[in-house]
Amino acid sequence: MAFRECIVSFRDRHGISYNTKVDAETAYEAAALALKYWSRCRYVDGPDKTATLLVEVNRPARLLAQVKMPVLLKWLYVSPPKTDAEAARIRRLRDLLADDRR
Repeated sequence: MAFRECIVSFRDRHGISYNTKVDAETAYEAAALALKYWSRCRYVDGPDKTATLLVEVNRPARLLAQVKMPVLLKWLYVSPPKTDAEAARIRRLRDLLADDRR
């Protein structure tokens, strides 16, 4: 798969919308990379565990996907990967997200 520029956004509990651009191959990967970005921003609390993230890709065609946080977290930490490539992607994203917990 090719990397594409994605815009990931969410609304916080006050209705304020936040977004960021990331390069990713899948909507789940884009959502996880956006979580990493927001975890480093001091002025953003990040989405809560019930939030829905919107992932928008504009090229080659416009695509809008909704990624619910419970589903994303299940994909990252609970469900077994379907392919070796997916397993590698999940490991990389887990390691990236774990950097903030140290």
